[in-house]
Amino acid sequence: MKAALDSMTVWTLLVWRLLVAVVLLWALPPAWRAMRGMPRSAMAWIGPLALGAIAYGGQLVLFATALEHVSASMATILFHTAPIVVVAAAVLIGRESLTALSGLALALGVGGVAVVAAAGGDLRAEPVGIVLSLGSAVACAAVVVGIDLFGERVSPLSLAVLLSTGSLVAMLVVAPFTGVGVPQSGDDWMLVLGLGAVPGVIGSIALLAAINDIGPSLASILLTLEPPVTVLLAWLLLDEWLSAPQLAGGVVILAAMVIANRAAGRSSLEVPPA
Repeated sequence: MKAALDSMTVWTLLVWRLLVAVVLLWALPPAWRAMRGMPRSAMAWIGPLALGAIAYGGQLVLFATALEHVSASMATILFHTAPIVVVAAAVLIGRESLTALSGLALALGVGGVAVVAAAGGDLRAEPVGIVLSLGSAVACAAVVVGIDLFGERVSPLSLAVLLSTGSLVAMLVVAPFTGVGVPQSGDDWMLVLGLGAVPGVIGSIALLAAINDIGPSLASILLTLEPPVTVLLAWLLLDEWLSAPQLAGGVVILAAMVIANRAAGRSSLEVPPA
């Protein structure tokens, strides 16, 4: 697995992961049924495709470019400021209100990410890399808020198909300028297929369903689970060590998840049915 990671560039992984995810999504029978049930208006199709191409595709391009100017640890810390942007946007446009529980979960989640990522030790950063990382966080926030808005008219599965398709188009546009290669070994293809199937298909559908169920703010806070899960997988699959600060940061993020879950339960009780 480590050899496969070392043999491919970030751009190669991103493009092939998206390509696999899009093919798998369009091949799913439930996706076909969901797409047949899409509203007939052009905006129902163009909006999610544009969100995928501009915001989701932009997020991937900005983050991949940022990694050329900042360490992975610093990029992770800066990118996971996205929940702050999501909460602020959701409150400003009147989609949600900030409660004490969700605010505490937000602070713990973002703080925990900073601890886990900083424990990696390498926090080098160039100014352009910082701007690009924060730009990817803003783009991610736009995706989450956009999903919440489009989710009123489009099912999570249809949204996943259209968002992934739009982002793939955006990545293919920039591919000739980024040196995207082709996976060579069997391990390379196993990694690409795994990334396309698990985070690309299952993860995308789960995120969209979560946003539809608990709202953009709490769903974005749950995304802070990503860094500790990454560290855990690196320990299990790549024989990397877990440090005490990483474990502590993981515990803080888990506490944020528990609080976010309670906040979601409370908000569902407080909002009367329409």
